Amino acid sequence: MTDISPFGGLLVPLPFKIRSFQQSSVNDVCINPWYTSNSDHPEAVMVIGLPDEGVFDYVDYFLKQNPHKYVELSERSMFDWLRKSGLKTLKKSGSASNDRPGHQYGVKPLDVHTGMLKQLRRFLENAHHQRSVVHVEVEKGLSEAERRKLMSDYTMKRRECSGVVTGDARGPSTRGGSLSLVMRRFGREILRVAVVCVGHPDKGYLEYVQDLVRADLERKKTGKARSEWKKKMTEYTKRKEESEAQKRRESLMEAAAKARKDAAEEARQKRQEAAARAAAAKKAAEARTSGGASDAQGPVAGGQSPIGMENGTPGAVEKEEGEKEEEETEPQMPEVEVTSEEIMAKMAGGGRFRKLPLPDLTKDAVTSAFLRFSLPSADEELKPGVPVFNGIRFVWDGEEEARTYLASWIKNHKILERVSSIKGPS
Repeated sequence: MTDISPFGGLLVPLPFKIRSFQQSSVNDVCINPWYTSNSDHPEAVMVIGLPDEGVFDYVDYFLKQNPHKYVELSERSMFDWLRKSGLKTLKKSGSASNDRPGHQYGVKPLDVHTGMLKQLRRFLENAHHQRSVVHVEVEKGLSEAERRKLMSDYTMKRRECSGVVTGDARGPSTRGGSLSLVMRRFGREILRVAVVCVGHPDKGYLEYVQDLVRADLERKKTGKARSEWKKKMTEYTKRKEESEAQKRRESLMEAAAKARKDAAEEARQKRQEAAARAAAAKKAAEARTSGGASDAQGPVAGGQSPIGMENGTPGAVEKEEGEKEEEETEPQMPEVEVTSEEIMAKMAGGGRFRKLPLPDLTKDAVTSAFLRFSLPSADEELKPGVPVFNGIRFVWDGEEEARTYLASWIKNHKILERVSSIKGPS
C-alpha cells in the first residue's frame, strides 16, 4: 500500500469548492473569548481560606465573576479533566477530601500518586501560559513554606522560547518516563496575588451559595416528587384501564339483557294477539249458532278491539340509568418549593457556608497541620527584596479581622483537636 501526501495543487478535481480558514465568513467563525479577556500581565492567584469555610465555593464564585480569564489548578480540576477525557472513577479512597479527592481509576500511575498528578499540573501551567491561573489547596495555602514554594514558579518574566521540555520545566531533563511537552513562554510579567477569603462572606457570595443550595434541594425534591408522581400515574392508568374494561363488560351485558327482554316482549305480544284472534273467532261462531243475535250487537264496549287494547297497553318501563360515577382526575406533577428553613439546614457556620459531601481536609490533616496555619503578609519573601505576593486581597473580613478570626479558630481547635504528638506513659 502506498500513501501519497501531496502538498501542492489538487490531483483530482473535486465536485465541490473548499474555502480556506482565511476565507471564512463571519457567520462561520467566532473569536475565542479566552483570547480576548487576557490582560497584559497574567496573574497567578492563590485562594486562601480555612477548612470547611467556603474555599472551593469561593473559587467557583471567583471563576464565575471572571469568565474566560482564569484557569483553576487543583486536584479537583485535574480529576475533572480526567473525567471529561473518558476515565471513570472506580472508587474513592477512604481518606478522600476536597483538597485530595482520592479518585481511583484502575490506572496505576494515577492511583498510586507516583508524580503523575504533579506532571499534569506542570503541563497545565505551561499549556495555559497566556492565561491567568488560580491555585487552590487549603492546607498548602495556609502554610507559609508551601506558599513560598508554589509561588516560586512565577518569580521571573516569561521569555520568548520554544522547544521540547521533559521533566521539570525549570531544570534539565530527567529520566524515567517523565511527561514531555512543548511550551512557549512570552515576555510578560506574572503577578502573584493572594486572595484571602476568611471571616464573614460578602452579600454576593452568600446569594451565590444559597442559590447553589436551593438548586440542589429543588433537584432532589423534584426527583422525589417525579418518582412519586410516576408511581401515582402508573396506579391511575391501571385503575383507568380496569374501569374502562368493566364498563365495556357492563355495556355488553346490558345489550344482551335488552335483546333478551325485547325478544320476550315480542313473543308475549304475539301470544296475546293470537289469543285475542281466537276469542274473536269463538264469539263469531257462537253468534252464528244463536241465530244472528250477534248481528244486533255493536262493537266491543269502549269502541276498541282486544287487539287494539293489547296494542294500546303501555310496555314495560325500562330501568332508569343511575347517576354517572364521578371520574377520577389524573394526578398532576406537584410544584416543588424550597423554604428558607430548608436552605439554612444545609448551611454551616451560621448560614455562611455550604455543607459539602466531603470535608476540605481530613481529620488527620487538620490535626497535624492546624498549629502551622497562617495568613499571607507583605513580610513574606521568596528571596531578599522579592515578596512572595505582589498583592494580597482580603475579600471578606479586613486584614486585622481575618487574622483575629484565624487566631480564634486555632484556639478553638486546640481545645477540640487531638494532639498526636503527646503519648501516654510507658
